[in-house]
This record gives sequence, structure tokens and C-alpha cells, in this order.
Amino acid sequence: MKKINVLHVVNQMNRGGAETLLMNFLRKIDKNRFKFYFLIFNDAKGDYDDEIRSLGGELISIDGGNSLARFYNLYRFLNKNKGKFDIVHSHLLLNDGFQLTAAKLAGIHTRISHSHSTLYKQHMTIVDKAYEFLLKRVIAFSATQKIACGDLAGKYLFSENSDFTIINNSIDLNKFRNIKKQCENYWDAITSHKGLKIIQVGRLTDLKNHKFSLEIVKKLKDLGHEFTFMIVGKGEEREGILEMIGNLNLTDQVILMDVRSDVAELMAGADVLLMPSKFEGFPMVLVESQAVGLQALVSNAVSDETDLGLGLVKFLGIDKADIWVDEIIQCTKQASFSGNVYEVLRKKGFDLNSNIELLEKFYS
Repeated sequence: MKKINVLHVVNQMNRGGAETLLMNFLRKIDKNRFKFYFLIFNDAKGDYDDEIRSLGGELISIDGGNSLARFYNLYRFLNKNKGKFDIVHSHLLLNDGFQLTAAKLAGIHTRISHSHSTLYKQHMTIVDKAYEFLLKRVIAFSATQKIACGDLAGKYLFSENSDFTIINNSIDLNKFRNIKKQCENYWDAITSHKGLKIIQVGRLTDLKNHKFSLEIVKKLKDLGHEFTFMIVGKGEEREGILEMIGNLNLTDQVILMDVRSDVAELMAGADVLLMPSKFEGFPMVLVESQAVGLQALVSNAVSDETDLGLGLVKFLGIDKADIWVDEIIQCTKQASFSGNVYEVLRKKGFDLNSNIELLEKFYS
């Protein structure tokens, strides 16, 4: 039987939420029936590149440039490789419109737009709004199928009345069954630490609001509390974050770590997760944090649909650090979820195996 060749269009296969979801799919998909290709618009090495190749996936790099250049280069590539790809599955939010139009013109019959976010930009100019309006309509014209990571992400990109399928940011629940007990002391082997173990995971960008987190832990220190704050990620804000750590005299309390493959284990060994993001779609990290039973303090700019009903998520405003300090202290006094996390997440549709079945039907 001929394999179905799926071309995923992404920015780069780093450890972001959408990319981690794609890797979960690649690990579990029936490789006798489907082959995954990942198309990127540069030749930089991604965090997942080696694993992709080891799992039988292929990486394709073509010239990038602006949106129109990407559209033209993708069209040329698909035209040159006519008949090779059965499906183009794009993960670039509004820019899906460019990629799927190129796929349509190149004769690809199945063209999927996948929404992983609830917002294009935090601060929108008139030009941004016009761009957003236009590209949403281009997606409606060029996509044959629409997928979203959640209800709000679907309604954002495809409109309130559009038909779209929700495929949750699912995880391999078997991996998380006993991880809390197994990794309770995981930090001991990673770093020296004192007191409360606080963690923040995500790309080092302004949107993730790490500097607000540093304000929070500075106040925690001033109140005399012992803690270690671990920041995991890489990005353009790294130098500014390091500078702020020094200026606030937090070098003994804050550890800045690069991208890692053991984030679930680090979270399982932590006491509280901070996520004061200025906006998010449906963050994979928040699914994983609840799966390991970790208390999470989350910006109210994040959709409340990310709270999976385990009593582990509290939404807070990002205007006052003092409120976050109080909640961190309260977290140490709260009991963890006493039910069966595995069963709750499975029933809510976050089991990877169930979502793989849904995706395979979608592709077939």
C-alpha cells in the first residue's frame, strides 16, 4: 500500500508547543501508512532535527524571505515535486494562507490549516488588522480542512461559524503515570537548590514575560523566603534576563538553563510553575504540568480552557507582582490533586493515542 506523504510547513523544529505536538504525532503515527516531511524556510538546525531523522521523517529546507517570497518558493518546490506529497499541513497561523494557496495552485488536493494560537499580535496596528482580515479570508479560500488546538484558537483563525476539528495538545499519558513519585527529587541531580522549587518553561521572549517573574521572586526574597527559580528556554531576551538577574541580586536564587529534553521531569520535581505570559494559545507546557500534578500560576491572558479541572491552575492578572507572591506562598500549603490524573486527562481528550487515531482518520 502506498504511503500517504504529509508535508508539514513550520518555521523551525525547535521545542515550542506546536513543534512538540508534531513530534508526539511523529513518534506514534503508523509509519507503514504515513510519512512525515517537515518543510522550513531556512537551513538552521532545529532542536528536534536529529530525532526526526531517527524516526524516519525528513527535513526539507527552502529559501525563505518575506511572506510573498515564501509563497513563491513553496509553489516552485511543490511544482517541481508534483505527485510526491498528498497533504500539505501548515502550522504558521495567518501565513497558512500563503502556504496553502501555493499548495492549491500546485495541485495538492488536501490542504490543512492548523491553528495553534488565539492571537496574531498583542498590539495591532491598522495595517496589522487589515493583514489579519485578508489572510483569514485567504485561508478560507485555500484550506480544505481546518484543525485547532482548542475552541478559542479555532474561532480566532477560522471565525465563529466555521467548521473546524479540535485535536488537543495531547501527550503520551503512559509516560506521566508515575512521574511525580519517580522525580520528586529530580532537581538534586541537576543543580543545588534551597527551599521552594519554582520553574518557568518557554522561549525567552517578551511575550513570556520572564522579567515580571523576576520581579515576583525578588519580592519573595525580600520577604525572607528561600527558593530556587529555574528558567528553562532560549531566545532573544536571554541577555536582558541575565542582566536583570544580576541587577536584582538574584544570582544565588535563579538558574537560567538552555532548552532541555527533560522538562516533564523537571516540572515533576518542582513545587510551582509560573506562566505570566502576555498571551498564549493552548500551551503544551500547561498540559504537561497538570499531568505531573504541578501547581501552576498562570496569566489571565491565557484561555481558561487550559484549566483541565484538576484544581492545579490559578489565573492571575499581570499588573501586580505581590498577588503572585502571595499565591506562591499559598501553593506550598495546598494539597495536590488526589484523583486519577491519567483518567481525567484521558476522558478530556488529551491522550495521545486517541488523538493519533483521529489524525490518521483525518489524513486518510
